[in-house]
Amino acid sequence: MIRFYHNNVSIVSMVTGAEHHSTKAKKAAFHQMSVCAYFDADKKHILSFATKYMFNGNKEEAKLFVDAILPLIKIFTNYYKEFNKK
Repeated sequence: MIRFYHNNVSIVSMVTGAEHHSTKAKKAAFHQMSVCAYFDADKKHILSFATKYMFNGNKEEAKLFVDAILPLIKIFTNYYKEFNKK
């Protein structure tokens, strides 16, 4: 999944906001949130993660981001699952 992200980072960054991919730590946090979505984690778990690790405790900003971006991440991870079936 990391390779898939890196092969498409310009598109992912454009859609989700370049500020969430500007450092190694921010990329890692975005990956972790994507892994949570990949494994169908509960939205409140993803929101808690985003609040703590991506938005420095700002729950309102995290909620806006998760509400807007989580459906896109789910599309991305579902595409990845389909693309990598064996």
